Amino acid sequence: HAEQINRYYRWLFSRINNDNSYLSVPLPLPDQNKERAIASYEEHSRRVREIIPPERLLEYNVKQGWDPLCNFLEISDCPTSSFPRTNSARSVQVQTISAMIIPIAVVTFLLFYAFACLFRRQTGQTIVQWSNTQWLEMMQKYSKKKQVSNEGRAVEKKKHMGERRGRKSRKEA
Repeated sequence: HAEQINRYYRWLFSRINNDNSYLSVPLPLPDQNKERAIASYEEHSRRVREIIPPERLLEYNVKQGWDPLCNFLEISDCPTSSFPRTNSARSVQVQTISAMIIPIAVVTFLLFYAFACLFRRQTGQTIVQWSNTQWLEMMQKYSKKKQVSNEGRAVEKKKHMGERRGRKSRKEA
């Protein structure tokens, strides 16, 4: 599918720019020649006007709204709403970003799901169960270290207090 799109764009660029080098240059394609592209567009429009009878051809700009389009298509019940502007710069940006984000999100979800299934098969636990177990073990180790540290301080304090009492006893004697 991607190869067909690549061939189509190469053909289109070569036609628009009157330049067959687009058919064989490596990707990414070079920038288009603006003057050639405009000349090609104008030539195409001239050729269409030459071939299509005027009563069957509508040269239309979307800024004109519904009326010319409805008149040409002989539609009596012409919409009264404003003409849609779906190709605005903002909508094109949103479409482009959506076209990238949605597939990435789907692939990420599928990879995570596959990993979670393999993880459960290997460990017998879900990722959440495993992480909770790891957290509890870490907290138990931490609390034991703190308890040992506190016991060590208590022993040192008792020892220190004993030394102080011993000094007082000697002083009194």
